[in-house]
Amino acid sequence: MNKLFSKFWRRLKKVREKSAHRYSTVRFIDALPDVPAQIGNDIYIIGSPHAAKWVVFNCPCSKGHRLTVNLMKSNHPRWILRLSGKKASLSPSIVVTDHPCKSHFWLKSNEAYMAVFED
Repeated sequence: MNKLFSKFWRRLKKVREKSAHRYSTVRFIDALPDVPAQIGNDIYIIGSPHAAKWVVFNCPCSKGHRLTVNLMKSNHPRWILRLSGKKASLSPSIVVTDHPCKSHFWLKSNEAYMAVFED
């Protein structure tokens, strides 16, 4: 099992180095309807740093669709937000199931690392 994980991790590290999409900054707003129509390359967090409810940003696939990620414990599925200055990280990874891009990525320090599986 360790060999399989090591092989997967080496491949993922190579992909991460090549495929990072960077977001500009993190912006806080009070309510989901307040997210602007054009969000560009920013990450919007609805709520405060200590009581965040949603994260909204454009999918890193660059096809122009918006992702809204739940952070509230009362709703499922939910993700965990970590903030470091103006940098956001989410866990676990995000799998887009409701758009043809079918992206799968990790958001770490404002960078989206696409999961690309090679044979």
